[in-house]
Amino acid sequence: MIRRASDEVRQALSSVSPCVEVHDSIDSTNFRALALADQGTPNGTVVWADQQTAGRGRRGRTWFSPGMSHLYLSVVLRPAIPATVAPQFTLDVASAVAQSIDDLASVPELRLKWPNDIVVLDAHVDTGFRKLAGILT
Repeated sequence: MIRRASDEVRQALSSVSPCVEVHDSIDSTNFRALALADQGTPNGTVVWADQQTAGRGRRGRTWFSPGMSHLYLSVVLRPAIPATVAPQFTLDVASAVAQSIDDLASVPELRLKWPNDIVVLDAHVDTGFRKLAGILT
């Protein structure tokens, strides 16, 4: 029997999340996570997809999300924080993700690109960096 990557992802994520949705293709993991949050899904719910057909970034920007090449996921979080500190949450999450990546992989040129991207400096590309992750809260 051939196992698909989505089967392995579901198994791995189910050990750390109370609710996991795995999709071969979806319009946007963020759209789905928002819908699930509106329906009362548990804190920590993960929506993962191999491909997004309508991914998005900050300020409604589109996000190209080809299959079998990247990691696309959204997590429903309900932090117990006052609304006045909510804007800081994006930077806090980005910082925590960057620290986790560095702890696991020791990436020497890892940086935060204000306010929500984790990048690796790379002089061989036009932008001067390669984006590893974007945090959308």
